[in-house]
Formats: sequence, C-alpha cells, structure tokens
Amino acid sequence: MANYLDTILKTTIGGLLKPISIIQRNFKKNMLFKSKFMTEIKASIKEAFAVIKRAPAKKSDYVLIGNQYFAKRLVMVFVLFIIFMLLIGNSLIMPLLRGRLYIPEMLLSDPNLPTYSGKVHLVNRENVMIYDGAVQLGKCNGTGKQFNDKGVLVYEGNFVEDAYSGEGILYDLKGNKAYEGEFAGNMKNGIGKAYDERGFLVYEGEFSSGYYSGKGITYFEDGTVKYRGDFLNGKYQGEGILLDEEGVKRYNGSFVNDLFDGVGKLFYSNGKLAYEGFFSMGLYSGTGRLYDENSQMIYEGGFLQGLYSGNGRYFVNNEKLYEGLWNLNTVPFDQLLGKMSTDLRTQFFEKAKMIEMDGLYGLQLIKTGVYFELNYPDEITEPSIQKILVKNMDFVGDYQVGMSQTKIEALFDPAVLTKDTVNLSLLKDGLLYKGISSQKRLKRLSAAMSGYQLHFYFSEETEGLLFVEYELFQE
Repeated sequence: MANYLDTILKTTIGGLLKPISIIQRNFKKNMLFKSKFMTEIKASIKEAFAVIKRAPAKKSDYVLIGNQYFAKRLVMVFVLFIIFMLLIGNSLIMPLLRGRLYIPEMLLSDPNLPTYSGKVHLVNRENVMIYDGAVQLGKCNGTGKQFNDKGVLVYEGNFVEDAYSGEGILYDLKGNKAYEGEFAGNMKNGIGKAYDERGFLVYEGEFSSGYYSGKGITYFEDGTVKYRGDFLNGKYQGEGILLDEEGVKRYNGSFVNDLFDGVGKLFYSNGKLAYEGFFSMGLYSGTGRLYDENSQMIYEGGFLQGLYSGNGRYFVNNEKLYEGLWNLNTVPFDQLLGKMSTDLRTQFFEKAKMIEMDGLYGLQLIKTGVYFELNYPDEITEPSIQKILVKNMDFVGDYQVGMSQTKIEALFDPAVLTKDTVNLSLLKDGLLYKGISSQKRLKRLSAAMSGYQLHFYFSEETEGLLFVEYELFQE
C-alpha cells in the first residue's frame, strides 16, 4: 500500500515539476539570470527542487505547523498545487464562471472587450446600459437586449456578429412593440408581425429586406382583415383580396404597386358584383362587364382609363339597348347625323315609338333615353337622321343632368358659343321634345362644331341641364 501511495506522490510531483522545469530551462537562456542576485535565486530554487525530490530522512526535512510536523516536500507540493490551481482557475475556470455566476459590467471602450466572451452589461460613457446579453470576442452573439443612449429598450432577441439575426422583437421609442419575428442582417426577414404606434397588429406574414414581401395579411384597427394576398416591397403585388371594415370583400384579383392591375373583380358594399374584367393602374382597362347593385348588367365591352371605350354594349334592366362604338363614355352621335334609319337599327335595339310631325317624323326610344328626328331628303326613299336628342347622360360622359351652364361653357371656346331661350311648343318638331321635357320654355346654349351644332337645354327654374341635342347643319 505504501509503495502505491509513493508511486502516486511521485507521479503528482513529476506532473507539477515538469512545467517548472521547462520554465527553469527558459530562464537559463536569459542573460538576466547570470547576475549574482539571480544566481542566488537559482540556487534557492535548485535547493527547493532537491527538497521536493528527496524523501525525508532527518528532522531538518520536516517543518512544524501548529503542533504537527509535516514533511517539507509535502508542504512545497501543496503550495505548488495551490499555485497551479490558481493559474488554472484564472485562465480557464474564471472565464467560464464569468457571465454565468455573475455578469460583469464593461464600457464600450474597454480594451478587454474584443477578447471577452460571455454575458455582459455594456454601458456607454454616461453609464447608461446599451446592451445586456451574450457576446463572443466582443461582438453581440446569442440572445440579448439592446437599448438606446437613454436606456430605452429597442430590441430583444438573437444576435449574430452584432446584427439582429433570428427571432427578435423591435420596440418604438414609447416602448410599444413594433415588430416581432425573424431577422437577418439587422433587417426584418422571414415570418413576422408588424404593429402600429398604438400596439395594434397591422400586418403578419412574410418579410424581405425589411418590407412586406411574399404572402401576408393586413388589418384594420379593430383586427378585421383588410387585405390578404401577395406583397412586394411593402405594396400589394400579385393576387389578393381586399375587404372593407365590415368584412365584405370589395376586390379580388391582381395587383401591381398597390393598384388593381390585371384581371379582377370589384364588389359593392352589399357584396354584389360591380365589375369583372381587366384593370390598369387601378382603372377599368381592356374588356370587362359592369353591373348595378342589383346584379343587373349595365355595360359590357371595352374600357380605357375607367371609361367606356371601343366597342361596347349598354343595358337597362339587363336588356341590351345599344351596341356600338364608345369614346371615353360618349357615343359618337355626331357620326350618326345624316345616316339612314337603317343605321339606327344596327346599334339601337329598343322598338321605337314613331311620331308624325310637320313634314318630319320622329323615333322615341323611351327606355334608352334617346330621340331621333328624321326626314326624307330629295330622291331618297329612306329617311336620314337630322337631329338626336339625348336625355340619358350615360351616353354623353362629359355632361350630367343638373350641370350648370357655367360649367359647360368652360368646356368650349367662347367664340363658338351662342345663348338664347326657346319655346319648345312653337318649334315645328315640338312633339319630339314633349317626351323629354314638360317645360315649354328652356334656356339654350349652342356650340358650333364641325358639320353639326351641339345644343344644351337648361331649366329656366333650376338652370340645371336637362338634355343634349345634336343637330345636322342645314345647307
């Protein structure tokens, strides 16, 4: 047993003495140790090594500690062991314990920071904590909290190389949560949720480079879904559904840069379909169908900048009344002047009521809201169109019922305008006007156009527009 213990002691002593022997050999190479003072120190160290190596054989090999004698070699081994453990503790154990059993506080300018790893409280020169969390070689790595120079929390979550990366939460200056979700390179990237300054959720979904990008949902303040669909750089882009605050779907289709663009459907607040077809920059553009709030067709055909344009069909109560050309919500009636009555039947489908007048006759399309005066030119057996009265302003998009004379005058060069007052019952075709207005006297504003005259008739009482008239110039 004694031999076994002696072997252990020798092994321990050998392990402790080996690094000291290496240090001793290095010291011998240094010129400083050739001095008399250092020669004496070396002699003392040499003697201490000899004591450690020599088994105690006499009283001088022991030292009295208290009322007990201990071998000098054992005391020296114990002292060397303590020194060894202190060195190990300072270089290995203390760095492991630092940041776990206690969290040091360091200045940002601390020269030791670039070599430090562990948890830390980083403070600025005003002693305001700006970071609380894990660092690795002086850089924020792992979980932590970042504060501004006034100590207000701005971020908590994961860091990689001083940058927000992974899961985290951003806060505004009032301490309200502004964003929670995934980050990459200090930017919102991945799945996350965005909040307004009052803490209401405004968006949840995918982010890229800090913007809403990918699939996502936006919300009204009460939490009702506002939009569900695709995003790009913070804007509606791709396919999506737009809803109102009552949860009613208002649009379903394609978006570009927040605007309706491509194929889509618009809905009224009652949920009924309002329009289906093509859009461009938020406006009807291309072919489409327009409906009223009772789901009855109003128009089907071409659109440009939100207006009827090109070939299109006009309906009242789902009954087709007109099919032909449109130019920005206006039927080119001037192109019908002088044409034969047959041309009317190719575009207007309502069965007309015919009225006889002095040398003339008229056609009244009551549902359509358009009235025609026709006559028989010399040597022509089919009557031609001389005058067109339009009561339905859906056919003349620039003008509206009740529009003031002043507003209409502003649309023309004053040089082509004339004003007068007419008594409809005294006109030779007065019967034609009877189906349009119950008033006898009307104010009239006339504009001389190329090949025809454009007349606007206003109520003497309200001075609002009642109807528009196209009249062929008589040679």
